[in-house]
Amino acid sequence: MTKVYAEDGPSLAAVPRTVRISTRSLIYTVGFILNLVLMPFKAYMSEPLPWNIQSPFLNYTSTDSFDSFTNKSASFLSAKYNHATLPASTIFARDLTANTYILRYAIQLPRNGDSSCAKYMQAFPGSGAYSEGVARSVCTFVAQNATARLASAQLACQHDMVSVFGVAVCCTWTELFDQEQDMYQVYHSSLLFEPPLFTWTKFGYRGCLSCFVGYIIWHKYYREFDPLMRNLRAIGLDDKYKRYVVQLGDPTWLVLSHPLVSLAMVLDILVNSVYGGAAIFRTSQLNDMFQFFLGSLYGSRTVWAAYLAMRYMTPVTKYMNWEHCFQPVDAGLLALTASIYAGPVFYFISHTPVVWVFQYIGALPVPAEKKAEQYDAAASTFAILLTMASVPIINSFVSQRLHEHRKKNAPPATGPQVKYAHGNFNDWKHRIMYRWHKQSTNVIEGGAIYQLFDEHPQTKKLPIFSARGSDCFVFCVDDAGVIERQVRLSLIHALDLSTKCRVLSICPACHTHRAVGGVDEMQCDDTVKASPTQKYRVHFGANNCRWI
Repeated sequence: MTKVYAEDGPSLAAVPRTVRISTRSLIYTVGFILNLVLMPFKAYMSEPLPWNIQSPFLNYTSTDSFDSFTNKSASFLSAKYNHATLPASTIFARDLTANTYILRYAIQLPRNGDSSCAKYMQAFPGSGAYSEGVARSVCTFVAQNATARLASAQLACQHDMVSVFGVAVCCTWTELFDQEQDMYQVYHSSLLFEPPLFTWTKFGYRGCLSCFVGYIIWHKYYREFDPLMRNLRAIGLDDKYKRYVVQLGDPTWLVLSHPLVSLAMVLDILVNSVYGGAAIFRTSQLNDMFQFFLGSLYGSRTVWAAYLAMRYMTPVTKYMNWEHCFQPVDAGLLALTASIYAGPVFYFISHTPVVWVFQYIGALPVPAEKKAEQYDAAASTFAILLTMASVPIINSFVSQRLHEHRKKNAPPATGPQVKYAHGNFNDWKHRIMYRWHKQSTNVIEGGAIYQLFDEHPQTKKLPIFSARGSDCFVFCVDDAGVIERQVRLSLIHALDLSTKCRVLSICPACHTHRAVGGVDEMQCDDTVKASPTQKYRVHFGANNCRWI
């Protein structure tokens, strides 16, 4: 393996150099920070803010019978949403103040009825979230002939649950739309319950999580630039350069891979499962594309299940020595693809027999005596999260197989692997930004940490996360103002420095003559012997610089 970049600099008595941060990288750094810090609050693009929610208008108590509950719920929702209060073209509507929504479809039913309910269930709005009682009511209505339907209109309500907590009431009812064509308008409406204490607690929870994310960004990433900048001024990378420009990287993977952040976000999604259902209903129609877009964005929050799986799969991967089986996944690309395919996937679920599967899943945790009255939204959300969690694992495994196949058929490499140092060897959005402010230079160095990963996969700290986006680039400028050299630097956070790593060990020596650290086979301190299997030493730069 070629030596990972770590070059001895001149003495500390050298003339101080000029070091500045790329202006363009500062601009998109602000975007990175805002995007990460505000992640928990993006849910409010679809959820009402705590100071906007009014107390429920439903005059219902827990002592009322289920029939009384149905009558009161249906009266309230049908008075709010009907052909007189809604424009004829409206399919989905949302009232954030009252915390209600309506999904309305026009469907044609056979005049003589049809006992084969399976053919019609997916045509009903919100059918994937029906309790057994609502589903039975719909099937009974479909089986009736036109005369019987006029005599007894379909009406059914249910409690939406998250575990043992009631979070919403839902009602489904029909109105005759065109008697000659046997067309009916079917309404599926929900009133979501959020007590003020819960609403504000949730807001505070997200605020604390946002502050924690900000702490991670600073502690794990941006504070590491201070010793680097000081070392470049005092030591430099080479005597001939007196000016340096530092292009900042993206700390996103350091946040997404944190075990507490991903766990906290998944818990947030589960607790607010009922809003996930509303997102599915938004994406079940194509009449209002803005609502479809909002539903897709909210639904893309399920990508946190993927990050959680990637993070908690790591101990298993390390224990089983499976690091060589997985290719690092671009977490940013995962989020982008989730926001793109969330809407179409939810639309597919809403309009295919898959709705029966979700009806079954939602009924599983409900007690037998309550199955006609309740639907567990958290159970169906958990099923979606499990599906999302499997996506990056499968993708990482398949990508590694393809990588090994290409590597096997590729001609043997000779000399230093420049591709690892190049800015194009990066995650998708960082490749775009690299091209945006690409600098012309003949000498490209660094990035050999990735060659180390290829040769010794067990040195990866988080094998399924791509760490390339956090790399920074140092441009060395000569006296004429020409960029002569580009050096790629990576944080040691990507390396497995635990005592269990059989390849790496930390050099105990103090390298005051190095501006940056490195990884090589050099034994700096003969008094401390590494294990025979620990071939490589990790050297820190001066001032405990952790860039290598």
